[in-house]
Amino acid sequence: MKIGTKGHYAVAAMMELAKKTDLKKPIPLNMLSSDQSISVHYLELLFIKLKKAGLVKSIRGAHGGYLLMKPASQISVYDIIVAVGEKVRVTRCENAALVSCFNQTEKCALHALWSGLDQKIYDYLIHISLEGLLEQATLPKHIPLKMAPEMPTYKTNCF
Repeated sequence: MKIGTKGHYAVAAMMELAKKTDLKKPIPLNMLSSDQSISVHYLELLFIKLKKAGLVKSIRGAHGGYLLMKPASQISVYDIIVAVGEKVRVTRCENAALVSCFNQTEKCALHALWSGLDQKIYDYLIHISLEGLLEQATLPKHIPLKMAPEMPTYKTNCF
């Protein structure tokens, strides 16, 4: 499984929006664009999907922009990634609930392994909220990160 550019940029833009939400006014995409070095056009495409998923709302007009539809504590990284059309799974089977995989008469030999990993990834991403990301970003660099309950944390480069 690999989270693509849409997922990375959507999470980054939503984190930036959550950071600026304290301003209590709509945040224009050009502000998010300059802060995150993402083109406005690309953000427009992402925010259409985020709005359709009920994660943001748009305000039109000269002082328009976007606001979160829910508190940052109630929006998970998983919600954002799925909203922009990324698949968060490692199984290649079309539907994990099916009796068979790949049009065969039974599930593939490694179905349980990959389905279990899918569940771990889901459990991990669903427990990381925008609020948690903001808290993590304000921690001093020497403090270990705690992303989700009972999950190991790793130091990684984002892109």
